[in-house]
Amino acid sequence: METDTLHQKANYGLDAPQAIRNFFLISVSLISAGIICHFTIPTKSSQILNIINQILTYTFIISGIFIFYPVISLPLGSLIFKFHARDWLLDSIQWNNMNKILDVGCGSGLLLIGAAKRVPSLGKVYGIDIWDVNDQSGNKIQRTLKNIEIENVQTRVEIKTADMRQIPYSDNCFDLILSSWAIHNLKRKQDRLDALKEIVRVCKPNGQIALMDIKKYKEYKQFFIENGLIDIQMVGPKFTFGNPTYIVKATKV
Repeated sequence: METDTLHQKANYGLDAPQAIRNFFLISVSLISAGIICHFTIPTKSSQILNIINQILTYTFIISGIFIFYPVISLPLGSLIFKFHARDWLLDSIQWNNMNKILDVGCGSGLLLIGAAKRVPSLGKVYGIDIWDVNDQSGNKIQRTLKNIEIENVQTRVEIKTADMRQIPYSDNCFDLILSSWAIHNLKRKQDRLDALKEIVRVCKPNGQIALMDIKKYKEYKQFFIENGLIDIQMVGPKFTFGNPTYIVKATKV
């Protein structure tokens, strides 16, 4: 088993597979509608009908091409750019005395494992997730465990199935709390606020929080301001999945 893992590469999944599929289907439908418009208007139609036909044709085709952009940018982000963004976040952390770390919404372990390779020798990284395949293809705890084994960080990592709105750890527990592209997946604002409350609750006094996301980052910053955290900053953007990614950092008093 140990020999096998030496020749394997960790699989961190394709992010937002449902969105990629939806964008692809919409794009193909619009381009097809444009082609149909172009070839179905009789050649002897009135000038007005021909003008309307041309407008519809170009509108459908141009819209379809525009909507196809995420079909390219999302897979590229998953395969290449999210690794750069992960390192960008981890490079921004001062790792001294960061002995107990939590990754909220750890998924397949990209950030979790990266943090485990930087944590001090006696430190440990904990990860929680609900393993939703809509957020990431093949998102399941077994794959994360396999990635942990392949990357040889088993002694520095512990993961469990848990909801970020009910983090199963005690108050003032972690030196550092991380999250990447996870909190925005909670559709309701109140759910996101509940997750942020839990993150602050389990963070130690003087502990740090660093959240990386493509949406709702201004909401995170405002929450930290309203709840008395200090050293608040929003860093970015870095373009990862076609949309700008920002890091929101704060320190708990």
